[in-house]
Amino acid sequence: MAQTTAFPRPQLGDIFVRRNLNGSEEESMVLSIQYSTRPGGSALWQATLMTKNGIEFVGCDREHRNIHDWRPASYIFDDVNANWYSPAEKAKLDEDRAAAAAKAAAAPEHKDEFLVADAAEITNALTKKKAVSRLPTVTLPTPQV
Repeated sequence: MAQTTAFPRPQLGDIFVRRNLNGSEEESMVLSIQYSTRPGGSALWQATLMTKNGIEFVGCDREHRNIHDWRPASYIFDDVNANWYSPAEKAKLDEDRAAAAAKAAAAPEHKDEFLVADAAEITNALTKKKAVSRLPTVTLPTPQV
């Protein structure tokens, strides 16, 4: 799923929320919207929000990545991607992650072989300038990611 930070154009009367700096949730309502009506025109929009303390502006050309930014009330924050998603997008993202985790769990365990020599044998070989006589093979499991 492609990550985007722009919200779709809201409708008049939609509710936007944010957390203000004292930790309270603040709600506002969309009072006006400016957008393109030309066919094939730009998807850019700007909206005016009515808040408790006056008006504020929000637009699609701004990155909304933090809890202190205005966002649609129904949007959910995803901690992994550090992005806001609509409920449908978030459900699809969670479903894709669960499928990937199930696939990884069902995959056979892969083992890598590493050559390991005794430290004393290597030190002895280096001081006497002769080759290490043998290197036993040890199989270690690959860590799961």
